Amino acid sequence: MWTSAIGFVLMTVNSGPRMIEFAYLAMSAELAILEAADRGNKRWLWLLPPLFCLWINLHGMWFAGLVLLGIYIVCGMIPASLGVFEQKTFSPAERNRLLAILGASVVALFVNPYGWHLMWNPLDMMMNQKLSVSTIAEWQPLNLSTMEGKGVVAAIAVMVVANCIRGRKWKIYEMVFVFLAWYAAIAHVRFCYFAAVLTAPMLARDLARSFSSESDTKTIPAMNFLLATGALVVILYMFPTEAALQKMLGIMFPVHEIAAIQPSWRTFDMDYVGGRMAFQSKPSFIDSRFDSFEHLGIMKDYRSIMMAYDAFELMDKYRVDHALLKEDLPITYLLLRTPGWQVLMREKAWQGEYILFAKTSGTSEVSPACTPAPSSPRQ
Repeated sequence: MWTSAIGFVLMTVNSGPRMIEFAYLAMSAELAILEAADRGNKRWLWLLPPLFCLWINLHGMWFAGLVLLGIYIVCGMIPASLGVFEQKTFSPAERNRLLAILGASVVALFVNPYGWHLMWNPLDMMMNQKLSVSTIAEWQPLNLSTMEGKGVVAAIAVMVVANCIRGRKWKIYEMVFVFLAWYAAIAHVRFCYFAAVLTAPMLARDLARSFSSESDTKTIPAMNFLLATGALVVILYMFPTEAALQKMLGIMFPVHEIAAIQPSWRTFDMDYVGGRMAFQSKPSFIDSRFDSFEHLGIMKDYRSIMMAYDAFELMDKYRVDHALLKEDLPITYLLLRTPGWQVLMREKAWQGEYILFAKTSGTSEVSPACTPAPSSPRQ
């Protein structure tokens, strides 16, 4: 139960109806297959290639799953009998089987609508999409003052204390998984979920071994059923009705301003509302699919406009004649004080007031009082 509570806290960073939930479900299946192989059920390993075939068509986290499989194979070739480590190497037959499964898994990744291009996407994100990574909140380093940060500290502390009370023998890959999980979670907050999936099974065994004086094998099925039933009841209770969804949308988005946008307008918008505009078939400048916009150079221009650097030159470049913005942005401050732009609508939403602007003249003349200070040369 305590492991589930800690895991729940770590998983909140990626909670909601997102495709990444399917990715972590696939990762959980991979870990279950590897654990079954450790217990002697080697034939389960052949489920990995079809799993990766499904996984790549769901989410880019398949790359992390392939890395985990590679770590499992490499670490299994290292004999260890030192301190807390105790591990026998794979036999030649086991090693060959695993290498064949790894190769089959890589081949299975090509079974997707985009071939090798989709396989390249995770690497492209790591190497080429610097603006997206620096913009998205989930890619920022872990803040220990947040709920997720406290959850990471609690999970690490409980794991350390449990193993101090009653230690166990570790396989090398298990220790590598633990270090990888916590490094990833601290480097990028979005990987707190990744850390929860990797470490929760180990943490549960550590707690059971160190703090349970009696075997509870008879009560485990009942407790599992009780927890699963409770989780299902909570899900059903919290599942929103159509009326509740519409009310929530009205709180989170400037729905009236979005509805007022005409198909012929060239509207500059915030990425937060861009997805909603696209969903309602409204022309938008950008949305949260940052990878596509970064490759086209739009992401860089978007950030410059938002900060009011070369804003009018860039807006003229894209022939922008309307803008939907929050009131507390530099570009909003600039438009409010610039002749040639007028306010069409104002609307309150969850993140503050939104303003819908319209351009009323061919050029924008910046008032001297609100001219942005010269910026330093940008790389």
